[in-house]
Amino acid sequence: MYGYMAFISLGVLALVEVARGPTLSSLAQAIGRQWLRLMVLLLLVSVVTSYFLIPFVVDLSYVNNTQTLLPIFKDSFGHSVVLRSLVEGDLFDFTGSRL
Repeated sequence: MYGYMAFISLGVLALVEVARGPTLSSLAQAIGRQWLRLMVLLLLVSVVTSYFLIPFVVDLSYVNNTQTLLPIFKDSFGHSVVLRSLVEGDLFDFTGSRL
């Protein structure tokens, strides 16, 4: 969400100096200069974030993949049984545990 807001804000801020241009030719030059700065900035940001994004996209099949986990890691006894065992002190006692 913040990435979209930043991208839109950069586009708007690139045109701030353009609004002050008095003539049409200086307006075109200002637009070109501001958009060139914006493209350089976006290129630098994409190079820096590629350190995180490329491995994330490459390993996307392993992210949040619950098929390889044993069912005991996904299943639960429910909050009432767990909280009752915690209060009664049976949470880690394997001899008298209801779990």
